[in-house]
Amino acid sequence: MELESRYPDLAEITKGASYTQLFDFFYKASIIRYFTPGQLRGLNYKIGTIPKLAKLIDKGYIEEKSACHLTKKTFSLLKAEGFNLSFIQTIFRGNPSDHLLQVSDRIFKYMTLPEFFFAFYPTFKRPPDYKDPFLEPDACVILKQDDRARLFFLEVELKKPEWEGYLIKKKDKYEEIARDPNLHSKWWSNFCAQKGLRLCDQKEFGFSVRCIGPPKLNWKHWTFEEE
Repeated sequence: MELESRYPDLAEITKGASYTQLFDFFYKASIIRYFTPGQLRGLNYKIGTIPKLAKLIDKGYIEEKSACHLTKKTFSLLKAEGFNLSFIQTIFRGNPSDHLLQVSDRIFKYMTLPEFFFAFYPTFKRPPDYKDPFLEPDACVILKQDDRARLFFLEVELKKPEWEGYLIKKKDKYEEIARDPNLHSKWWSNFCAQKGLRLCDQKEFGFSVRCIGPPKLNWKHWTFEEE
């Protein structure tokens, strides 16, 4: 009853479910960033229905353009309910591109894995001065089993001229950040502290890259998957 009195406008949304399920639904949607009505049922089949989506849009919890995303009102709710919004994108402007929706679709699929923990969207600046952005993975996905976490960067690539040459340049950038000791001591350390993960020793730390779309290449630490 306490939650119902705090959020009376959500009472009809939680019929057949619960406020806990609704908040979890919002949090999962915040990780995906952009989502389609068809994906919502996969987040929660009791809440992610077309009629309830329409009500959430009408009540100002979700905004719908070419795709849907959460609003400031929803992020304020999640924060008030104690959800950790570190590394969550909370500001949206304009319509997402087809590429961003493809990334969201892939994250949604990873989210169905039992070991899925989190996904976010980092930008790396070139060492050693860290002034200029030079690598923006489409996402960083964290998988977790027991107290051990592993991460991979996601690249969703559309077909383009000089495809392999383009990817080689990107591969070189990943190798550059892999050599940067601050990737573990500052970047990963900060993430672990914010998300409550055990920080491994630097010698145990590493990452892989999953590339969606292009022909398979025999590169160490890279996995190539079809669209």
